[in-house]
Amino acid sequence: MVQTETPEKVVIETIKEERPLLLFLGQDAWNIRGEPDPVLKHTLTHLNKEGTGIKGWPSLIKSETLPHDFFQWLAERFRRRVQPDWLKTIFTLPFSAIFTSSLDPSIKDAFSVEGRYPQVILTGEEIPIVVRSRNRTPIYYLFGRAGQDDENSKPPISAQTLRKRRNTHAIPMLNRLAETVTSMGTVVVEGFNPKNDWLQLDDVLAVIDQMPDKHVIWFGWDENHNLPELKEVEDLAEQGKILLTKTKLSSLVAELNATGKLRDPSQYLLGESSDITFANRKFFAPTPEMRIRVESVASIIDDSWTTFLPPLGDDALYVSFRQFHGDAEGARNLVEGIRRKLAIKRDFEKELFKKVLNASLEHEKYNDPIVLHGQSGTGKSIALSRLVLFLKEKGDVAILYSVSRIPQSTDLSDFCELAENSGASSTVVICDCNAHISRYRELLHQLKSRGRKIVVVGSCYRQIDKALASNKELIEAPTSLSGSERSDLATLLNQFGAVTSSDKISGSSNVLAALYRVLPASRAKFIQGLGCEAQVAEGDIRERGKIRKKQMGHSNLAEQLIAAGLANGQNTLLDQCIDDALENIDDSAGKLIDYVMVPGRINCSVPINLLIRAVSTNSEKIDLNTIARMFSGIDLFRWRRSDQEGEDFLISPRIQLEAALICRRRLVNPLVQGERLVALIEAARLSWDAGGAERRFLIDLIQKFGPDGPEGNYFKNSYLDAARALTNLRQRFSILDPSLMLQESALRRAAIRLNTIEESEQSTILDEARDSIQSAIEHLNKNRYSGSQRTMNNLLVERASIYGFLASNCLKRVCSNDEIWSAYTAARTVAQAAANSISTYYPLDISLWVPADLLDSDALSEQQKIDLRADIHSVLDRIDKDNLEYEQKNQFEIRRLKLGELLKIPNLSDEAFAELDNIGSTAGFFLRARSYGPEVGYNASDDITDNDIEKAKAAVSFLIKNWEKINSDLRCLRYLLQCKWIATTKHYLFRGERQSLPFDNETRRSILEIVQALIATTGDNCDYAFKYLEAVFTWLLGDEGQAKQQWQTLSRETDNNDPRRIYKHHIFTKSDGYPQIFSGRVEREHAQGRWSVNVDELNRRIFMRQADFPEVELAYGRSVSNFTIGFNYIGPIADSLKHIRR
Repeated sequence: MVQTETPEKVVIETIKEERPLLLFLGQDAWNIRGEPDPVLKHTLTHLNKEGTGIKGWPSLIKSETLPHDFFQWLAERFRRRVQPDWLKTIFTLPFSAIFTSSLDPSIKDAFSVEGRYPQVILTGEEIPIVVRSRNRTPIYYLFGRAGQDDENSKPPISAQTLRKRRNTHAIPMLNRLAETVTSMGTVVVEGFNPKNDWLQLDDVLAVIDQMPDKHVIWFGWDENHNLPELKEVEDLAEQGKILLTKTKLSSLVAELNATGKLRDPSQYLLGESSDITFANRKFFAPTPEMRIRVESVASIIDDSWTTFLPPLGDDALYVSFRQFHGDAEGARNLVEGIRRKLAIKRDFEKELFKKVLNASLEHEKYNDPIVLHGQSGTGKSIALSRLVLFLKEKGDVAILYSVSRIPQSTDLSDFCELAENSGASSTVVICDCNAHISRYRELLHQLKSRGRKIVVVGSCYRQIDKALASNKELIEAPTSLSGSERSDLATLLNQFGAVTSSDKISGSSNVLAALYRVLPASRAKFIQGLGCEAQVAEGDIRERGKIRKKQMGHSNLAEQLIAAGLANGQNTLLDQCIDDALENIDDSAGKLIDYVMVPGRINCSVPINLLIRAVSTNSEKIDLNTIARMFSGIDLFRWRRSDQEGEDFLISPRIQLEAALICRRRLVNPLVQGERLVALIEAARLSWDAGGAERRFLIDLIQKFGPDGPEGNYFKNSYLDAARALTNLRQRFSILDPSLMLQESALRRAAIRLNTIEESEQSTILDEARDSIQSAIEHLNKNRYSGSQRTMNNLLVERASIYGFLASNCLKRVCSNDEIWSAYTAARTVAQAAANSISTYYPLDISLWVPADLLDSDALSEQQKIDLRADIHSVLDRIDKDNLEYEQKNQFEIRRLKLGELLKIPNLSDEAFAELDNIGSTAGFFLRARSYGPEVGYNASDDITDNDIEKAKAAVSFLIKNWEKINSDLRCLRYLLQCKWIATTKHYLFRGERQSLPFDNETRRSILEIVQALIATTGDNCDYAFKYLEAVFTWLLGDEGQAKQQWQTLSRETDNNDPRRIYKHHIFTKSDGYPQIFSGRVEREHAQGRWSVNVDELNRRIFMRQADFPEVELAYGRSVSNFTIGFNYIGPIADSLKHIRR
């Protein structure tokens, strides 16, 4: 057989010239070295057809008809199969379309990498969005896909339905191949053996005849097929029509990659990227490298998302409707469904769109994420998809959209900056992840700390107690539908023939249950969402109280379950399925079920290596054959990779709600279930965990297992065992992981707080917790890394909590005065260190409850109790309620109620003051100054009055007079600084942005002296605000070099950590408090859009951002004028006068 062209040359030239490359993947592709497809072999065994596997997939359908739900079972077998390396290898090629006779649904998932969004085509009537595309690649399942419920999309179950499927769908779909590849493209055939395939050779040859010469390559050609029809294929090869090669396609691709003849696979997708155009007609295009990095975690909404959609016929539109409501996968498919009007628009979306649009224009006013909350099935995902289109059309914003996970700020920051510099008013990150609100807030604050103009929109399950006026950014998707919504829903369902009577829907109060009945394809998705919601709701209910009330009727959620046939008020269909599934499982296999179901009930997937290790612990012999039979015969589990590149696999329950029911039946009580979780912790081996799957599992497990998890305190009796298991893991394998060491302490402290530890043992447990936290802090100080500051902050708060518990424990054990006071001063010191490093309320709360608890002690003297009250008021002076997030504000209000009478400044007699002074306590000076001065904390008025200013001057005079005695007391120095600021500027310190600064140098020096005394008193854990003030006043007083070093240190320490970092807290003002106007010359560009300007009036250099001055084009040597100077944690920066309130 003579072939002048080689397959290697044709493939390389097709890719290099960016011509269409199509793959035809046969059913025999998984036949390796003569061994049949393992899934087929197992399937034939399951059907009692052993020995026929060598005849391939035609053996599946002979004279007998398969069970009606057989392909649901088969889909699960496909999903459990570990995709072979050869499939991943060939899928690195830039295919423009794929035609396959395989039934494997996981082909789509295997191809969904490197930013690709494949489009599944299941019937002859369906038309792909794009006929050929390397990004949105159509995958034609010629014989349907396992797991589908729709009669037109599911595979055939008999010889008769196979013939019908071939003629009605397979051949019409295959006839599109020539048109798709065009005369310029190339078709590669892999895994097609006519003897072992449902597709007939004549059907394939009919397509090959339409192709130009040498544009079809048949890989894995076997001259020993022993089929007379194949002689015609060899004749075509002789004629030069087709290229035949024994080489497997995967072998060729591997060789090309090894020799460097192929580009990086991710580069194949760059040609189809699109610009991002804003409503103001400005546009930009991310670099290829940036697009690859960002789209690994979120979709970039570029102009391709709103290009023309070809119309669909009635049948194809109906299929799209069913897929959208039952099997819509990926962000693009959701958005496309909205564009095709496959879902109704709910009333709450108007409020959502308005709020997000306002936030995109005034992002600096939104310090909390905008979160859409509601029960499962209320349309949150649909609303967020429609929001994407709304913003694309109406907003001057860049949009990132994630439907699977919350991205890391480091993956998005560069994209956001580029968007801002290109004309975007902000970047809107939409995360449809049903995650806790705090995770969205963390992402928002991290990006804000880097100066990004960012709005974060998320989703979560319904928040009842938190949906109060204090949280204005929560928007609810209600369960019940309005009259207009019911009417719209009835019209939509009638349009697609899902119901025959509009009254059946429009008059029903159980609309979700009705959707369950009329749209079978949506059932699995509905049950999954409902199970997750039920789990979260259970935890919320437990937090509200333990009082058992007589049930007066079913809840809305229960009514929907009953109406859908999932429950009858007594027993559920889930119960019946579980009983059937657990029948006949022996003890060795049952042990493994426990290790999957217990973490599964709190939504933790277990790495398979860790699971097998746990099963093997303390066992002389493990019956692995029994375990294998259990996995292949019981449909209770799901498999997935730990991540896109990971080599480890994770196993989880099919449905979280099922896992909870199984645990209750098999393990009865929380203690036994907790033992299973502790066994999993003990089986972890972080030193062997190359991909990080076991570490991620441990962190996820401990967080959800602990008191802040979805189960609340359900596992409280196992907290100590879990903490000691983590400690043993660390000590035995010398693995120092600060995040896990933090959990060692938190679990021990929770065990004590929940009274699961005897009082006699509590001191020992607290000492263990303190050791683990201190070791973590020391390790982190020596080994800093990106994001470590956030971990350090958590460690500092936990350390403060531990010391607070130690002090309270001394009180319980009736210790001596010296022991109690020593424990308290240690707790006060570490709590102050935490409060100085972290801009949240939590360390301040510790500084309130610890002294409040100790005031009840008879062992403390009156002078010591006065000191405690002074500490309480010093902390209260630091709290600005307007700057607290709503959760922290609620916690403070609860604490304030508990403090009661302690909120009043105690009357201090001259005798008591003198006695405190004699014993060296500065509490008297602080309390007397507080009695002279104004309120500066939570109880301060909004506006400063003349009386407040006079009080502030009196407090300053008193404290300065006693400077030698109070210059190392943090309480007095803080209050002195606050009063000095009020008396000088007539503003509260750090309340609002762009506040005026003292003008005369004498005042500046006196304030700098106070600030430096504060820094010297607090040491290494100094409040960032003090370091900022030190840099500002050092700069104002002329030492530009020293100030620059101070700002560099402050900027590094607060990067990705403190949201206050980029706020312009103050501006350069004149003696009358109005901003000083400056001019200058642009000297150089430090980074894109960030310039250095030499200020003419000061002869000093400051930063200037192009985004802040859009009307001026900054360039080297250009003169700029009419700006003032603002200050933040990064340094002095030019500020536009339009921001200044006159």
